[in-house]
Amino acid sequence: MSDERNLEFLACRLARLCGLSKRDMAAVADLPHSIRYVNPNAYLIREGEPPRAACRLVLDGMAFKHKLTADGARQIVSIHLPGDLLDLQHLFLNIADHSVQALTAIEVAEIDRNTNLQ
Repeated sequence: MSDERNLEFLACRLARLCGLSKRDMAAVADLPHSIRYVNPNAYLIREGEPPRAACRLVLDGMAFKHKLTADGARQIVSIHLPGDLLDLQHLFLNIADHSVQALTAIEVAEIDRNTNLQ
């Protein structure tokens, strides 16, 4: 799926959910982003780290979110498939409150936190 239309899929999904205009859909599809390929079991972000991306869209593969419990065990919070946004709440957090790890080889579109959207 990695081509210049990576975020068009997201724009279409959002339009179905909340009725975006064509102009709004184009703005979402045109957000500056980069493509990242991650190996199975690798972390996209670890709990306690500052987030680098505003959010990530799963393009291919599967990922999961988890938190560490008081006894050091891992509690899986959610599993994500292609088309899912991984960590949108990092727009508002300076430190990640959960980890995101690749379950399979994964391809994500990352929208940088510091993108200037004039």
